[in-house]
Amino acid sequence: ALAELQPAAVLLEVGCGTGEATIWFARQGYRMLALDRSSEMLQLATERLHEFPNVEQRPQDFEDVPPAMRFDALLFATSFHWLDPKTRVQRCWDALDPAGALILLWHTHPEPYTGFHEQVQPIYRRLMPGWQPPPKHRACPSPTFAACAMRSRAMACSRRSSGGRTIGAATTTARRTCAC
Repeated sequence: ALAELQPAAVLLEVGCGTGEATIWFARQGYRMLALDRSSEMLQLATERLHEFPNVEQRPQDFEDVPPAMRFDALLFATSFHWLDPKTRVQRCWDALDPAGALILLWHTHPEPYTGFHEQVQPIYRRLMPGWQPPPKHRACPSPTFAACAMRSRAMACSRRSSGGRTIGAATTTARRTCAC
């Protein structure tokens, strides 16, 4: 509802992983192209999404999507931060239809705050040498897209506009939203 997608909308999901977020959009009947660079994750997604012929899955990076392809919406479920910060906003802009929507889903720390995130960092570093935690919430990367820090599994949605400004930015929570 937030993205105001039409029933015939075509979505591109970047970093679909196991298809956890994909399945909700698939059940709504949207046609989807779900990408993930991990064939192991795509195998799990395939098992989860086998009953949805409206979802095509590919082992592919977002950067390798042909520039001529345009989508009604781009969906990033805890994957937007993996894109190159220098190019991700422009790349999203290029992949969206003129009235397209950028949908961002992610987790944030539960409240009350327990310090769990800091406590598990040594485990991440031991298991994944060189790993760095994602950056803390910053201001929106561009006035074109609103990215807001929100509660777990909330949604930020922005509409693309030809005038270079955001139209219809919305969230599922009114507590902490972006001011752009």
